[in-house]
Amino acid sequence: MRSSPPPLNRPSILPMLQVCRIPDFRKGLFGQQVALLRETFLQLTEGGGKRDAVWLNKQVAPFGDV
Repeated sequence: MRSSPPPLNRPSILPMLQVCRIPDFRKGLFGQQVALLRETFLQLTEGGGKRDAVWLNKQVAPFGDV
């Protein structure tokens, strides 16, 4: 996990707002959702707007074919 998020600037505000709209389907501890949102935001802002497919599959796999 990264140590600190990038500074908030104009190009990163839209991805931040989009990430904040991700619902907590897992209904786990609050910190787990915050960690998921943080990692998603960092991948979008540092990864050229793309998420790591392996990481995303690990997050979605527990839900199966819903």
